[in-house]
Amino acid sequence: MHREIEFDAHNRELIFKELEERFGFPARKWKAKFQYDLQFIPRNRLESHFFKAWAARHIAPILNAILLRHDDLPDTWSRFANYVLLEKHDVLKQKRRDQLDFGFKSPDDPGYTITLKRGKIPSRTA
Repeated sequence: MHREIEFDAHNRELIFKELEERFGFPARKWKAKFQYDLQFIPRNRLESHFFKAWAARHIAPILNAILLRHDDLPDTWSRFANYVLLEKHDVLKQKRRDQLDFGFKSPDDPGYTITLKRGKIPSRTA
């Protein structure tokens, strides 16, 4: 079953971090190159969609070379991204968890307040 990955800023950071740790990519320079190339995309194109195409064009050939795979194997990049985001970090599970959170806090959390019609009751102090 294929699950769609969104390459938002957090997920891109996870990708760059894994590339640096596993393959020695200079993440800071790659991020700078991505930000530079990002300046030239049309305004109606989403940053996350651009990253997917950008990585396939710039990162995939290097991954193929490191792993001694043929350049015509497009799955190397997508499999790497799937591994990092779905298996290692499971970002979709975290996203679902965040959506179900509804913003409720535990009474033990600092800054916990109960809002009433007449005002707020401050949190308990330990």
